[in-house]
Amino acid sequence: MARAAAVDGVDKIIATPSHLHPEYRNPKNEILKKVKELNDSIKAEGISIEVLPGQLVRLGPEVKEAFENNDILPIDQDSGYVLVDLPPHKVPADAVSIVQEMQSSGYKMIVANPESHSSLQKNPNILYELVKNGAITQISSGSLTGKNGKSVQDFAFRLIESNLAHVIASGTQGAKKRRVSLSGALQKIEKKYGTGLMYQFSENAHFIINGEMVYTDRPSMIRSKKLWGIF
Repeated sequence: MARAAAVDGVDKIIATPSHLHPEYRNPKNEILKKVKELNDSIKAEGISIEVLPGQLVRLGPEVKEAFENNDILPIDQDSGYVLVDLPPHKVPADAVSIVQEMQSSGYKMIVANPESHSSLQKNPNILYELVKNGAITQISSGSLTGKNGKSVQDFAFRLIESNLAHVIASGTQGAKKRRVSLSGALQKIEKKYGTGLMYQFSENAHFIINGEMVYTDRPSMIRSKKLWGIF
């Protein structure tokens, strides 16, 4: 995977194992230990890639306590950006208040893969409320290139056009499962929306790692899925 990423022009990979998930628990300290071991192995292989620590945190009732117990791992430890995963089929009713509480504590929520979430496809204004209140979103490169299906790709483009998408990630899950396709996704954006927006998505990834503010434009509401294609 590291070699494939290097060929694709990637020099940093963020490891985000799932945490507070019904099936997975990956505590902060364990991730830091494993990432150090992985970087040592990559360096020994002569690959010019650095793996940064992070978590994919399931947004639910355990989140607040996990923050209080210092068990949440922001991207690269000190960036302040926390990648979150919404439960399938339903967004927690208190999601907006969690975003606001995170911000008041110095953290910023990144919502992972909203384009693939059935509730957001049916009611995208849920995502609008999250973004309006300070969240940013991460779109999968496979969604933009069409690997995740045409309907997901179409919704991903609608999110971009409504300023509800801010950064792209490969979402790679093992060398044999999914190839890194960041360059292909960026090419799609450049072809459809121009070089400026393509660079904005690329730069936002660096800003997140460095703990800097990302480029965001004012979000706008979009029609729900049941209204697509009427006009």
